Amino acid sequence: MKNNTMGKDYYKKPYRKKGTINGNGNQNKPNKPDRKKSIEDYCFYIGSLNRVSDYDDTSQFIINHIKKTYVRGNDIAEALRVSVKPDAEKWQPELEFIESKEEVDNTRLNKQHEMKYKMDYDACLKRKEQYDQNAIKAYAELWERCTTAMKAKIEARTTFESVTYNNPISLLKAIKEHSLCFEESRYEMATIFDALKNYVNCKQKEQGKESLLDYTRRFKLSREVLTSHMGGPFILNKYIEETYVYTPARSSEEHKELNEEADEKLAACMCMVNSDRTKYGAALKNLNSQKSLKNDQFPKTVIEGPNPYWTQLASSFFFSP
Repeated sequence: MKNNTMGKDYYKKPYRKKGTINGNGNQNKPNKPDRKKSIEDYCFYIGSLNRVSDYDDTSQFIINHIKKTYVRGNDIAEALRVSVKPDAEKWQPELEFIESKEEVDNTRLNKQHEMKYKMDYDACLKRKEQYDQNAIKAYAELWERCTTAMKAKIEARTTFESVTYNNPISLLKAIKEHSLCFEESRYEMATIFDALKNYVNCKQKEQGKESLLDYTRRFKLSREVLTSHMGGPFILNKYIEETYVYTPARSSEEHKELNEEADEKLAACMCMVNSDRTKYGAALKNLNSQKSLKNDQFPKTVIEGPNPYWTQLASSFFFSP
């Protein structure tokens, strides 16, 4: 006699509540795409020496926003990027005069050049006027992105009214300093020491938590902050004397260039040594071995993010950058 206990009900699918994934009440909704960030999502905060990347990301986004949305926005965006006001005198055209054997040709060609000069000069005046307008707009844009605490810090600076107000380049410099916990009334040596400590201890996060590009940007910014407090690069006189051939006729300007070159080598070495050892440890060990064999392969400048050098360096030892 057949066993009827295993009937149709045995093969029924388990009950699931309608509109759910597994009957436990979780809605089966499609994943929403990530919302594209706008300028409202970026702000400048009073930070610490460990929040360098926050300032960097915000400043880069705002500068790119200015370049895209402002009329002739490239001039003010580039000025903010390099922290230097452009020389408007270089924008002015030069009036050319033509001299030839034919007097009629001279008159005609010079008249054409005068007309072209007038057009270029008018364009130059408009460019200057647009830059001045964009500078005020950029100042307002940066100021709006500052938190209340950041605004209070900047307004409390002794140079706010005379230097910073309505000057977007000066404002961005002040924002950078306060993003790294700069205090005007603080003991100067303590500020320099903190900047130096942050520079030396700036290391890439291991286990893929930070890309090489982000680490390099953070390292370069910490170096810029230290340089701004020290007033220049490290002075490496002993290295210069032992590395470069001494010439009595060497000028102070040449010595300064050699020192800047040596400081750049030091920064490049620090950037590599503080990189992720799980990826670049073996490669860096090989560089030291090559150096002991009189084959110096260390880079001479700070690496501008992921480039063929790092790729080759890592892939040669079966590491992925």
